[in-house]
Amino acid sequence: FLTGRRMPIFTNSFPIAEHLLKHSKNTVMLSGGTIYREQNIILSPFDNDVTRNFYARRMFMGAQGLGPLGLMEGDPLLIQA
Repeated sequence: FLTGRRMPIFTNSFPIAEHLLKHSKNTVMLSGGTIYREQNIILSPFDNDVTRNFYARRMFMGAQGLGPLGLMEGDPLLIQA
């Protein structure tokens, strides 16, 4: 879906950024911070990072499951992301 578009994409995922850079004409922006290899994400150690200044009409995210209380995720780093 996103590879056929030409739009700004903000992600904290290396694999998604790499795929979009290779296979699309999207503008790809990455958050700054620490790279967590196992989860393939980047998390900022600062409370006021660039993610607080980014606004979008649509957001895509993943989770382990969905329940009555909302999204469920077991990995604390992914919850923080």
